[in-house]
Amino acid sequence: MIDSKEKLSKCLKIEKELYFPGGGYRLPFGFREKDILYGYIFYLRHTEYYHNTGKKIRESVSRFFLQRMEMKYAIHIGVNVCDEGLSIAHVGPIVIHGRSRIGKNLRIHVGVNIGANGGEPPKLGDNVYIGPGAKLFGDITIADGCSIGANAVVNKSCLDKNSILVGVPAHVIGSKKRI
Repeated sequence: MIDSKEKLSKCLKIEKELYFPGGGYRLPFGFREKDILYGYIFYLRHTEYYHNTGKKIRESVSRFFLQRMEMKYAIHIGVNVCDEGLSIAHVGPIVIHGRSRIGKNLRIHVGVNIGANGGEPPKLGDNVYIGPGAKLFGDITIADGCSIGANAVVNKSCLDKNSILVGVPAHVIGSKKRI
């Protein structure tokens, strides 16, 4: 949870490095895809900070710009859902339930939907990769380091770290080797 300027700066620095490695900079007006994606994350993180610190007017302004980007680019991620290191691969429809809990360094692609199935939404660990078109729903837990393949439908928990899940319904086909 971002509740101080130091945490906000740290989080934005980590995420800026993901989009602009080596000290690049964001161009205004969304000329490049990475400008759009970092702009979305920028407004998301500022909205979280103002929400958590009780700065209502600034939160309203930041949320206004965030919602404009959500409507324009179909990316909907709840406030205080993702920890630092959020990386969105491409512009396109992404929906993450507002009560989901996601750890550090999430890499997410287009067409992903993380939602509740009448109960609690999923909880994801750190360093999770979610491929294009994947769907995760229900009261499930995904362990640290898991990779979810393209178009997988995950409706059961995976508690084994570094697992690879694919298919409909998703099942574990192996594990990633650590180097």
